[in-house]
Amino acid sequence: MAQTFARFLHKSLNPAYRLYKLKRRLRRMGQDWHYKRLRTEARTLESLFLNERLTRLFAGTPPRLHERYYRDYVSRRWSVEESLRHIHDHYRFLLDRFPPSLLDTLAEGELSLWSVQYPAMTAEVRLVLLTRDTIRNEGEFQLVLFIDGVWSHALGFLFQRHADGSHSALICRNQGCIGQHERVKEFRKCHAQLAPLFLLMDSLIALLSFLELDRIRVIAPDEHYQTPLGQARLEALYRQAFEPFQAQPSTDGRSTIQLPLTEKPLEDIDRHHRKRTQQKRLAREQMRQAILQRLEKLSTDTAAAIPLAA
Repeated sequence: MAQTFARFLHKSLNPAYRLYKLKRRLRRMGQDWHYKRLRTEARTLESLFLNERLTRLFAGTPPRLHERYYRDYVSRRWSVEESLRHIHDHYRFLLDRFPPSLLDTLAEGELSLWSVQYPAMTAEVRLVLLTRDTIRNEGEFQLVLFIDGVWSHALGFLFQRHADGSHSALICRNQGCIGQHERVKEFRKCHAQLAPLFLLMDSLIALLSFLELDRIRVIAPDEHYQTPLGQARLEALYRQAFEPFQAQPSTDGRSTIQLPLTEKPLEDIDRHHRKRTQQKRLAREQMRQAILQRLEKLSTDTAAAIPLAA
């Protein structure tokens, strides 16, 4: 608590942060005015949400949920109209491609995709609706790694429709939890030294395989809402985070990850690292297969709760 207050005080006294907050407030005032003019787009989005399954999906969310669809949503490049269109495309995709039983399970709360138990700790990856979180501008879904019931890392995303009619997952958030370093360090010792992001990315890859999608896009650092507070640092973090997944930069500043990933031949890896590499690859493949099997089970089983194997 003391650390959180100290960080808040430090930011509050920072002139750059105060200017950032002022600009954001002015932007929101303009967005409020603009939203009132978008009668057609707003009605289209609201009519989509009258769908029975989406109504259930949003039953437990806070009031005035519509505000998140035009206020600082995902990308600083998007206008209010574009934000509404991307939200519409995302939920249209859910209705068209997600099995009804999977949506029903999500409507009841967080969806547990994978778990593992060690003598000293447990870990679990859940698919969570961001509408039930305090984060309102970084996608519609997030994959969260919980260690001993405490969230340690989150990956936010939404499904984006492209001009040719295809879809991809757009990653909008990659964030670790402050104060979880030691807990994560102990977990990595138990689980093939895999970093939390690898577990979440493998979970996303398994989900996309289930939905028959073959592309992941990563939002450009310069369109992220945290960019004004440190663009160089954010660019370095994104580059370091997604390079291991063969992310290729695009002309729009975003990175593209094409699936399936191609692995470097073991013969090209230093012999001192081969055994560790094999262990990591085996752990990752087992996780992806376990998630895929669970999703397939959920899509055919009408029961809402399916026990996880330890």
